[in-house]
Amino acid sequence: VRPAGGSTGDLDLYLFDCTKKECVAARADGDASGDEALIIDAPAAGRWKAVVDHSGFPASPIAFDYQDVLYNPAFGYVAVTDQPAERAIGGQWTSKGNAWQATLPAGRTALAAVGLQLQPKGTEPFLMGVREVGAGSDRATEESGRQRPRQR
Repeated sequence: VRPAGGSTGDLDLYLFDCTKKECVAARADGDASGDEALIIDAPAAGRWKAVVDHSGFPASPIAFDYQDVLYNPAFGYVAVTDQPAERAIGGQWTSKGNAWQATLPAGRTALAAVGLQLQPKGTEPFLMGVREVGAGSDRATEESGRQRPRQR
């Protein structure tokens, strides 16, 4: 979720798992950046609730864009030929990939994306972000180091 249409302000995003009898808090992103994103690995099937909260500064109403994205290999898959390797800070590289897409449910649009993992020496890998791939793509979901490794 991010401010839209020239709006500014601090938004917070809360995600609740309502797949069982009671809704329970699952994740939250409430930093002061204004752009909030959450990633849930292997979410349970069923109902989920997203709540967008405006912290009140500035006190005026705020317009925002919200998008939910579901990554499921049953709907398609992007395979990248890149191998794990040490990369220089700020370094750039390219890699070839292949994509496969199934027929999607009504109301869904395909976005080819890859997960970016970081693994500092002597630590477990963690998901750093998800990057959409393809012509003219500029969308990314950034995550902090508190995310557990993504299973691919």
